[in-house]
Parts: sequence; C-alpha cells; structure tokens
Amino acid sequence: LGIIRCDKHPFAYTKIPIPEPRSLDISVDAIRKIISADVSKSKQLSLAKDMFLLSFYLGGINYADLIQVDLSEDVISYIRLKSGEHKTKNRTTSIAVCPEANKYTAGNLQRYINKCLKLLATELNIKEGLTFYSARKTFAQFASEIGIPYPIIEYCLGHSIKTSITINSYVRVKQHQADAAIQRVIEYINNPEVFKPYIEMRAQMQMMM
Repeated sequence: LGIIRCDKHPFAYTKIPIPEPRSLDISVDAIRKIISADVSKSKQLSLAKDMFLLSFYLGGINYADLIQVDLSEDVISYIRLKSGEHKTKNRTTSIAVCPEANKYTAGNLQRYINKCLKLLATELNIKEGLTFYSARKTFAQFASEIGIPYPIIEYCLGHSIKTSITINSYVRVKQHQADAAIQRVIEYINNPEVFKPYIEMRAQMQMMM
C-alpha cells in the first residue's frame, strides 16, 4: 500500500538457491538394452519401451508436448507448453521424425507409463531410476558428451535460447541442425566405442581450460 518505504528492497541481496539437476539420465548400455529388448510378452513393458524411445528419438520431448503433436507427419512442430508463454524467441521447435521414432506410438497417462517403465527397468536389470523424464535427461546428457553445441541441445528440448551471450542475438538454430544432432546421438548409442576416444579427449581439454 506504500505505507512503508525503504531505500533498498528488503530482499535486494537475497539469492534464490538453484537446485541441483536431478540425476535421471541413464547409461549407454541401459538404453541399448531397452532398444534391443523383446518385450512383446507384456503390454505394460511394450508401452514403457515405446514411450521412452519415442521421447528419446524426438530430442527428449516432454510428455505434455508429445501428446499434442501429429506423429503422422514427417516433421513435428510444437511450442513447449512449459515455457511457451514466456519465451520471446525461438518459440517453435521443429524436428524431423527419424526412422527410429516411426517404430513407436503415443498413448495413455504419464503415471501409468512411469509404472510400466519401472517394470521395464526391473525386467532388464537397469539400476538407474527410469522414468519418462529420463529420456529427456538422457538425450541432453548424451548430446552434451559428444559435443553438440548447447544452443542446439536447448532447441531440441524446446528451451529458450540464452540471449545473454552476444552471438545468440545474431544467429538462430534451425531444424536441420536439430535433426543432425539427434542423428548424431543415435549414432553414439549404436556405436559408443567409436565415440569413446573423442569423449575422453574432450573431457581432458575441458579440464585444461
């Protein structure tokens, strides 16, 4: 009401704590287990596998965004529900539906999917916590490990591209870059040993920097 006035806002020097990222990404071996597993004996396991890999092959798309896209087209385009209202740039994410993603279909509720994913993790002896969100976290982690530039990863995830970095005010990520990034991640999970020397060299270079 303006009854009390101060020269400095009472919380001017308060920093809001930033939570640590949740460790939900899974290993290359774990995702290769999911891809190669024959789970046709169980509808629940089949649903868990289909939904997880569909999200992963579409650049880690969220469940809320996934159920709105038209998977009958060659390209999906969407504005991420979580950040669409406050994004001012790069609102629409467009990604080609790669052949791997065409094997899977969407459906059912997220809670049921996560229940099925827990069954899948038990069936395949995957020790990491496996949820639908793990597909998003795993895609981002793999893309980062093999050197995909962060703006392209953020585009794939439907995030706002950070404009505090000057170069991001002049360039924008395009669909073909996101498609190439997804294809590169698929190559990584298919042949992780090929990427191992590069990942180790990149890690050493980052430590030196």
